[in-house]
Amino acid sequence: MGLIAIDGALVAAIVTTTTESMAMANIVPVPVGISIRLSTVRAVTAIIGFAGSNCGSILLNVSEEGACHLAGRMLGQSYDAMSGEVADGVCEMANIIAGQLRSALDKTPQQIERISVPAVVLGSSYRVAPFKGMLTASVEFAVEGACPISKQDLGFVVGLCSLKV
Repeated sequence: MGLIAIDGALVAAIVTTTTESMAMANIVPVPVGISIRLSTVRAVTAIIGFAGSNCGSILLNVSEEGACHLAGRMLGQSYDAMSGEVADGVCEMANIIAGQLRSALDKTPQQIERISVPAVVLGSSYRVAPFKGMLTASVEFAVEGACPISKQDLGFVVGLCSLKV
């Protein structure tokens, strides 16, 4: 039985662009895991589609607490619960990550030509199942400075699935 391969260049692009994007909100993400599965175990997911020679989607999956933290840091506010502003903040961060990924993957086999507007999915009772043959990669991040024994989940996942058309 062989190991399942993951595209190292794609993982590196996800880590670099996510780190750069989160810096805008003074958040220091620490990559703690990689997978070929797109994780949606947390309750808030922003999804951005892309099209061109490759079609697919980019997702940012975060807990409600993490969404409040992320949106609060981006907007200079404090949020205790999900709201329209928090969802907009998560979508905006996904949009920033997608734009950075688009630039990072330019002139590579995973080139992203056009991205859609973001959409947010609330709830965690679903699974993202890409088409067979799609290139997939996801990176799990912890947030530097978050208390490791706290019940508050500030971690998040950035994932990408892509199919050459």
